[in-house]
Amino acid sequence: MDPSIETSMQYEAFKSLAGMAEDLKGQAREETFQFLEFGADIPSKENMDDHLGLFRYYQFPVGFLTERLRSVAHSFGSCSRPTRQYSWFHFLCKDITLNANGQLKIQNPNIRKNTNQLSQEDHSWQRSGFMLCSQSNPASQMKEVTLICFGAHAWIKRCLNEHLQWKEIMNDPTALFSIIFQELYLQLDIATRMLGDVFGSMETNVLSHATLGHIAGMMDFAGLHNVSKHITHLREGSDAALHTLKRLVEHVERPASKSTSATINERTRDSLVHCETLFQSTKLRLLSLESRMANVINLSFHLVTQQDSKSMKTIAFLTLIFLPASTVASIFGSQFFNLSVDQDGVPHFIFSHWFWIMWVIVLPITAILVAIWRLPEAMASEPKQETRLSRRSLLHFGQIGELGSRIPSKEVIEMS
Repeated sequence: MDPSIETSMQYEAFKSLAGMAEDLKGQAREETFQFLEFGADIPSKENMDDHLGLFRYYQFPVGFLTERLRSVAHSFGSCSRPTRQYSWFHFLCKDITLNANGQLKIQNPNIRKNTNQLSQEDHSWQRSGFMLCSQSNPASQMKEVTLICFGAHAWIKRCLNEHLQWKEIMNDPTALFSIIFQELYLQLDIATRMLGDVFGSMETNVLSHATLGHIAGMMDFAGLHNVSKHITHLREGSDAALHTLKRLVEHVERPASKSTSATINERTRDSLVHCETLFQSTKLRLLSLESRMANVINLSFHLVTQQDSKSMKTIAFLTLIFLPASTVASIFGSQFFNLSVDQDGVPHFIFSHWFWIMWVIVLPITAILVAIWRLPEAMASEPKQETRLSRRSLLHFGQIGELGSRIPSKEVIEMS
């Protein structure tokens, strides 16, 4: 006999728990699966009363509530009570929203007032929490399975309605988590592909400007930083999902209970391991994006530095052009040279015999400055030379040792 299915899409007012409890008691003669959906996994004043009633009715474990308050990136927990078994996990992942105009540009749906919108900025997150509660009725020996979702995506609801195998779910409720993780993988993979498309357009833009040689004013460094930050957050989400799946597989691999057949348990494990490989593939794609991002950022800074060095070369070239003229003008403008005209209008060029004093002072100061400039380079090259000499000496003595070991000594010859 197929179990009855009770689905509740939005329990906005969960104050009628007593009436619902009476209904559940009347249905205790049949195997029951319930799917309860609530909003985002974020504590707030608006949903506090409803959630408190839900937590009290199902006697939520303290671990689930603590993790929810702390917004943990990943978690998996399980506990058993006399008539109930609990298992739960949390999932926190970056959400990516592209521009509504179809452009390959990230759009922040949560724009704060009186703030400037940075390029490729997005502060939206996907926060989900899932609690699986299975309860056995001692009187009728029937089981009630309840899946409570916080912040579940519409894909998860659709997949639960389309792909559930009720007998397997009643025998092994953990199989619900494998369905949920498949949908969470789709969310993460789609966000990764969208981010890859955005970064691909930015990478093409950087390379095209680098080819043309115009890079300084064309670089979107804020956008590159935000995309790199999104990649880091998505990789954190993939790592969190992998850790959760690992713990979930260990939980499934425990000895099966009497109500759970080994075949169903093995099927659930295989499905979870398959989900783990899917998340691994997305993680590899994110690692590739990280490497490409690092290459583009290094190329951008290299090109900007190269353009700055060209500007410095231009300044140095202009300085060298005017340096001889300024030097000559400084020397002839000193008191060592004097151009005067006598009373008859005849010009006279007077050269001071103290002109040698200037060179006595200038030449030593110049030599000292050159020595100070060359001193760090000389000190840096000395250890390298000592290392080379030590290596040569070691090789030399090693060769002598080898020769010495091969040539018999005089005493050995005489004894023979």
